[in-house]
Amino acid sequence: VLSRFARPPEIIFVTAFEQHAVEAFELQAVDYLLKPVRPERLSDAIRRLGAPARQAGEDDSAEADLDRIAVETGGRTRMVERDSIRYVEASGDYVRLHTDDGAFLVRMPISALEDAWRDAGFVRVHRRYLIAIRDITELRTRPGGGYDLVVAGQELPVSRRHARELRDRLSRTPGRGRRAGG
Repeated sequence: VLSRFARPPEIIFVTAFEQHAVEAFELQAVDYLLKPVRPERLSDAIRRLGAPARQAGEDDSAEADLDRIAVETGGRTRMVERDSIRYVEASGDYVRLHTDDGAFLVRMPISALEDAWRDAGFVRVHRRYLIAIRDITELRTRPGGGYDLVVAGQELPVSRRHARELRDRLSRTPGRGRRAGG
């Protein structure tokens, strides 16, 4: 039920049963406290409420540069390399990473990737899209103004707010095409 929320509530489990802890963390629980609960332990758990979500298995260095992102698929954790990502699509508190191998849903804000990947050739083109400049195959002018991009065969809008930065980045990026028809 919680996974269907656009913004799932943060949960701290308080129980006398330790055997359900793994399941709780699979549900993205903030913490799992065993009874009897010590006041300082409860305070620590409450302080974590509202803290940025961290992917399972990520350490601080992975969070800083995000060269690889852990994604859950079919009961397995798979590492997706940043260089294999064509574009990122925001969907509420999640992003969908689009690669040649498919799309993977990850809980993190698109702004975190935008900041971390700016120097790696990614640019925000819309409130919902962050794209790899190397994968742009076309830039189309819309009748009446504005632009659309073609990335990995998908036509994506460019918002007016992000058009200038995109044009600037494209003018500074030599040989940005990956391959013909790619």
